Amino acid sequence: MDGDYFKSYENLSSHDVMLKDKRRLKFYREFCDFCGGKFVKDKTVLENVIEVIQQKIEHVNLPNKVDIIISEWMGFYLVHECMLSSLIVARDKFLKADGMDGDYFKSYENLSSHDVMLKDKRRLKFYREFCDFCGGKFVKDKTVLDLGCGTGILALYCAKNGAKKVYAVEASDVAILSRRIVEENGLENVIEVIQQKIEHVNLPNKVDIIISEWMGFYLVHECMLSSLIVARDKFLKADGIVFPNRATLFAAPVSLPAYIESNFNMYDTVDGFSFENMKALLWAERLKSPLCGTISPDSILSFAAHVVNWNLSSLDQSSIEGISQAIKFDINCSATLHAVSFWFTVGFGTRAAELASGHESLSPRDALEADHCVFT
Repeated sequence: MDGDYFKSYENLSSHDVMLKDKRRLKFYREFCDFCGGKFVKDKTVLENVIEVIQQKIEHVNLPNKVDIIISEWMGFYLVHECMLSSLIVARDKFLKADGMDGDYFKSYENLSSHDVMLKDKRRLKFYREFCDFCGGKFVKDKTVLDLGCGTGILALYCAKNGAKKVYAVEASDVAILSRRIVEENGLENVIEVIQQKIEHVNLPNKVDIIISEWMGFYLVHECMLSSLIVARDKFLKADGIVFPNRATLFAAPVSLPAYIESNFNMYDTVDGFSFENMKALLWAERLKSPLCGTISPDSILSFAAHVVNWNLSSLDQSSIEGISQAIKFDINCSATLHAVSFWFTVGFGTRAAELASGHESLSPRDALEADHCVFT
């Protein structure tokens, strides 16, 4: 008995340690509990309900693939005597193509963009000042729709300043995170997170305010303006307000010799060897998408021009279906034209609520959004 029975449990001490590690157990338990068990409910898990298979994973055969693999595979300092190799075998052998990688991480695939916004103090200040204005004058006792709420920061501002009800609409699975943040701050009685496209949403009544961070790169690239118009026409009261309710896009030619030198011209020669083919490929890759960054005023070759100047309280869908503008720039200096830079400002048009960050500007230094270059 001593040889047969206790040998089965010769490593029991390590399991004892794990079962006493409340922090580690909490990590796994919260995943399984998350949103009422959303991720595991009705799924096939490798630790099934419950069939214990005493074999090395390399020798296991399952009747079908699984939705989730959950494992406490980590060893001392992560890799010492760990099961990572076995985890990779199990993943490649048994995990469905749309399993955990598709189900779980897809929920957070755009989290980096929300991280950027939450670190953009200037942009947050713009929205926070509107909500704080005159002791919350605009939002107090009002019904608010936060369109494309993301992590819910704008909805939180509104609730903090006395909004009666906030509908926070987010189509992506980031809504799951937003709901948890709302609950974390004890505001679930005021803020209702709705995970749907605005086109499919039904609200019990119209709203006093629509607040949204709808702007895309250089204002219109992959933006939510079309959805904003849908929300406004469908849900906003006749005397309601959209915030922000005006947007202006500017353009100006720029010269970027330092950027061109450090990113492309360095390949003219590398230790005496020509890398022109490398340079051409990098240039072609750069032209596929806009470059986002801050531009020195010295790089701008002329006065900026208006591309669009929109009143979002009355803008219609036909005005945004095709944006075409012939612009003439007067360049009175000798320089190489490398790109056209775009930047925008947004603001609120009520006279009493003019916010410093929303004033119209011909300088990208004063714009709410960082500059965006499209190379010519």
